[in-house]
Amino acid sequence: MPEGLDWDCPYRTSQPSGVTIECGKPLTGANNAPAKRNALRHVVLYTHDSPFITARSQLVKKMTTGDFQRLSERYGYPGSEIAKFHKFFVKQSVGKGIDQRGLGAFLAKFANVDPTDVFVQQRLFDVTNKRGHPSITFEQTMGLFCTILPPVNQFDPEANAAMEAPNTINKAQLFFDLCDIDDSGQLGRAEIDVLCRIHNTERLDVAKERRKMMLEKVMNTILEKFHKLDNPHAQLTREELIHAVGTIEHVHAFFSKGLFIARNLQQDFGT
Repeated sequence: MPEGLDWDCPYRTSQPSGVTIECGKPLTGANNAPAKRNALRHVVLYTHDSPFITARSQLVKKMTTGDFQRLSERYGYPGSEIAKFHKFFVKQSVGKGIDQRGLGAFLAKFANVDPTDVFVQQRLFDVTNKRGHPSITFEQTMGLFCTILPPVNQFDPEANAAMEAPNTINKAQLFFDLCDIDDSGQLGRAEIDVLCRIHNTERLDVAKERRKMMLEKVMNTILEKFHKLDNPHAQLTREELIHAVGTIEHVHAFFSKGLFIARNLQQDFGT
């Protein structure tokens, strides 16, 4: 029997193709003893892109107008925007949610997150997927999306100004979680540098190079504030990061724009 078969596979098949296993319990120890209660079990063999997989999108929770309205009140985006996000989410879905690849496509389309940065995509998925499931739900995706790109009320600038500081703090918290791979509660230079490490050295990645330069400048400013700049083994705590974001103007601007994972830096600079 093939190894690694998933008996709880969420996919339905239009033309089941696989192997049939006959299960039975011999009545005696003899080789030719009859079996009691013979049972046949058909195991479907499939791959991620199998042509036998059908109606994958139907496995995602169906949304009604009331659901979109409820999510609109929860996340602050209009119901029409929520419906647009959900439509794209369904197209990327695998089973009951989206995997790392789907999340990367979603955030690249709507939140200006670099789609070529596999490490960032993996960390965003891991941080959101607290329970280690193979996919995340639409609600989980929207929660992450609203952290990266909070909603803006064009008719209430005072409310936007009031939410700017807590939104920036949330982005700084996300940055800390992305870098803190071992959940130690502290960040070293090596953990911070890996966020902007260029794995494909044969291709010049201008956006990531600029992001790396900005991040180094920001982190040096923070370490200098806490008299840790000259220590190569210095550790930065979450509280120190949040304090620096709230007190240093250009550090605040860097995290406010989410430049640590942005794809189009020129757009965010307005140059």
